[in-house]
Amino acid sequence: MLINVIFLENKKIVKVKKGFFINYLLPKKKAIIFNKKNDLLLKKNLRNKIIEKNVDFDNDNINCEKINKTILFFELKKTKNEKIFGSIREKEILNKLKELKIFLKKKQLINFFPINKLGEKILEIRLSNNLIANLKIIIK
Repeated sequence: MLINVIFLENKKIVKVKKGFFINYLLPKKKAIIFNKKNDLLLKKNLRNKIIEKNVDFDNDNINCEKINKTILFFELKKTKNEKIFGSIREKEILNKLKELKIFLKKKQLINFFPINKLGEKILEIRLSNNLIANLKIIIK
């Protein structure tokens, strides 16, 4: 027996066998049964997500301006021979930004490697698909 289901990942309506739906798709929360109630809920959720994306876009623009104007200062430890000891990692950068009320995730830092050299570094941060901010970091 075939039933209509909505795949939650791509929002497509597909006919599948009832056993496949009950034993695999439903427990893994990959699909729901297609009926009027679920269809309306899905359309309402899509509308809400579009509105949320627009709000997020405005917040990303504000964060982009903040980040582009921000300069973070770090100091690395040195040995007696003036050799640099240690490095600046994602965690330290994210914590400093958090103090400035800029909340980011580790995966938003583009091509980040621990910084272990003195001087300036420009770090690219992806705020959305089309929006990249540049953060200036100075290490002494």
